[in-house]
Parts: sequence; structure tokens; C-alpha cells
Amino acid sequence: TNSAYVMTSYDTEMFGKFIRGNFGLRVVDTEVTSIGFRNTFDVVTDELGVLSLVTGDSLERIQGGGDYTEVLPSFNLVVNYSEDILLRGGVYRGMSRADPSDLGYSRTFQTDDDIAPTSLADLLVGVNGSGNPNTQPLMSWNYDVAFEWYPNEDSIFAFGVYYKQFQGGFQQETVLENFEINGETFALPVTSAVTTDNESDLFGIETSIAYRWDSGIGIKVGYNYADTDFEFEDSLYGDTFITDVDGNTTQLSAGIIPPGSVPGFSEHVFSTQVYYQIGDLDTAVIYKYRSEYFQPYTSNGTRLRYVDEVGVWEARASYKINDHVRVKVEAINLFSAPKSQDYYVQGNLGEVNDYGPRLFAGVSVKY
Repeated sequence: TNSAYVMTSYDTEMFGKFIRGNFGLRVVDTEVTSIGFRNTFDVVTDELGVLSLVTGDSLERIQGGGDYTEVLPSFNLVVNYSEDILLRGGVYRGMSRADPSDLGYSRTFQTDDDIAPTSLADLLVGVNGSGNPNTQPLMSWNYDVAFEWYPNEDSIFAFGVYYKQFQGGFQQETVLENFEINGETFALPVTSAVTTDNESDLFGIETSIAYRWDSGIGIKVGYNYADTDFEFEDSLYGDTFITDVDGNTTQLSAGIIPPGSVPGFSEHVFSTQVYYQIGDLDTAVIYKYRSEYFQPYTSNGTRLRYVDEVGVWEARASYKINDHVRVKVEAINLFSAPKSQDYYVQGNLGEVNDYGPRLFAGVSVKY
């Protein structure tokens, strides 16, 4: 991956308000090379001139790849509306790459056993493929605005709205790839997952409040709500499509279960913290909640699994003995909230993991 960027910061006054921020452009060039090894194949001819493919004794190196170049502009703005109020805004283009595990290059030949082939063209009818090193990135345009109020030095009230329009989803597509066999080059069809041009929207609001009293007691609250029309179909029980080498798309199956959403996407995320901070003592009790979310599973990440909603309690405390030594304790998942997962549809319980509370204690020393 090679990238270059240019960025300009600005700080000025306009309409009686102080304005600052930056804007810039990043250009990212990516080249993917995926190398694999497989057994060689030998073509055997019997006494009738019929060809067959048999596995050889040595290993053969195979290689595939792809490349892409993307231009990513961005713009950020901060307005000092008053001494205790800030207004923020931003626009940028983002890029999400495929997981490296999806960029593998595995290819095995398909042969036609229903006929008596007398040529390589008749013998080899296709290729089974796993992984696509030419998978293109998922692109998005992102917009956000926020309001921040600072009533005092230890307090903040912030509210923001964000919107993302993104290219999302994968679909099976058949393309022709060239293979050299016995000195001849053959173009054979390979079916693998490719990035679709479908666009989806995601809208969300987020707010955070923090306030600390003179007594040393403080509270922090954060909440995020988001909604999206993105759909992730299960590879067996959802709507599936395939695009042939001529660009024609055909539906292979009609879904019998509803699609998932963006992987890892929760509609509601909430956290609150009550803390006591005075002198060298710092303590806090924390509660975290997130609603159910979709998480793909199986090796190729095409099956639906839902992680159920959960709320977790945590606590921590630290004390600074002197300028060099601090002791601290921490407890995570105090009440042993389990992680439960549903397969295919919500409510179809498939697995429950109970890790129990985790306790940590430590001493840090610095000079």
C-alpha cells in the first residue's frame, strides 16, 4: 500500500466567530499479491484416447492478485460560537478493505466426468475458487455535525448527528481466469465473492454528558442510536444471486429468513459511570449496555449469527501513594453476564458463553 496526502489547516475569524479546522486529500494505491501452493496435475491418456486428470507428486506455486487506487478527500470545521459552546462539522470519504483471510487464492480444476474427453478443452470445464485477491474496497461518504457545551472545566454536554452513505455487500460472480496447462493457456470460469455496487444508508445520533461536583463525585453518560437499511443475506437461507461471465445476474434462491444488518451494528449503545475523584484516590462504577447485533460466522463469513443484548457492570479504583507508586484494582463483568448467540434468526439460541467476572490488581512504579 502506497499513499500520499496533502492537508491544510486554517484558523481565522468570520462573522465575529473564531473558526478553525483542516481540509485535505489522501490518495491510496493498493496492490494485492496472493500466493498459494497446490499439488500438480498430470493429464493421462488411456488406450482409447480419453483424457483424465490425476494428482501429481510435487507442489505447484499459484498466484493471483489485483489493485486499486482511491481518492479520499476530507474537511473538518470547528466554530467557537461562544466561550463555552463549540460547533463541529465534518465531511470525508472513507474506505473499508476486505479481511486478509478473504484475499486468499485457492483454485482447483473441475472436470466433466459424464463424457469421454479427448482434449483438454473438453476435460476442463471450470475451476473451484476460494478467496478473491482482486476484491475491491467498500467506499463511503460520511457527514457529521455536533454541538458541545462546557458549563465548567469538568463538565460537558455534547450532541451529534451523523450520516453515512456507503457501498456495501458482496455477491457471487463468475469471471474467466487464465490457466497454463501442459504449455497451453485456457480461460476457465471461476466463481467467487465480489464487492457489489449497492448503496446503503446509515443514520445515527449520539450524546454524552459529564458533570463533576465540588465534592469529587461525578457522572458520565453516553448514548448512541443508529439505524440502517443495509442487508446481509445468509448464504444458504437468504436471497442469493450470481452474475455470469456476460454480466447477467440470476437469483439462485429466495430467502426464508430475514437478512442481517451491518456486522457488529447495534441499534442502541449506552454507558454510564459514577465516579469519586478527590486527591490521590480515583474510584468508579461503570455500566455498559448494547442491543443485539449481527456477527457473521463460519470460515467464509457468510452465515448469520446474532449476539444477544447484554448489560455489563465494571468497577475500578486506584490510589497514588506518591509521585512514583500507584496501586490499582479492577473488576470486569461483576455479575457474570453471559454472552448468548442465536443462529440464523433472533430467538433461535445456539450458544451461551459464561466467562464469569475477571479481577485485576497491580502496582505501577515510575521514575
